[in-house]
Amino acid sequence: MKMMLTGKGPIKCAAAVALAVALLACLSCATNRGAQAGGQQPELLMEDNLATLKAGGSWALVSFESGGMTTALDRTDNLIAGAFTLEILKADGAAENEFRLAGRGMPNRYNTTVTVEHDGRLKMLVLAATLMAAFAEPEALKEREFFQFIERMQALSRRDGGLIIATTDADGKPVTLRFEPFSAP
Repeated sequence: MKMMLTGKGPIKCAAAVALAVALLACLSCATNRGAQAGGQQPELLMEDNLATLKAGGSWALVSFESGGMTTALDRTDNLIAGAFTLEILKADGAAENEFRLAGRGMPNRYNTTVTVEHDGRLKMLVLAATLMAAFAEPEALKEREFFQFIERMQALSRRDGGLIIATTDADGKPVTLRFEPFSAP
């Protein structure tokens, strides 16, 4: 694409800056639409974040979608039975828009605090986890990946009796986590 700007001095410079800002805005919109248009992530609204967190609950990961592929976790497998869980809690004395997320990876426990901003976006504090060594991990999902998915959470919503989380992988590509209600064995 070849573009010509006419004018002299400050006018030409201002036009170039305006054009650059407009192009960046268009690219930003296209990038955001692309993350949702790939069919990988369900339409999760930021308005759902606060209501979903207020509802709380204990959840176990049953599948995740990444790069157009869905990977299901066998919750009956003893290796995975108590792993990859998420509990949404309201801490005593916390602000109305502040919640604690806790759970178990494979084998470590983790927790973090999430705040719902005024615009509905999620602001996550750094995730803290224990540092136990795992004797075995499932090939489909490593604990570190799971923790990163939780840290990069963008939206969450209850759907069909489950919990859906929209997040991203290390490359910024969309990932959808699907959880079902969980009670510890």
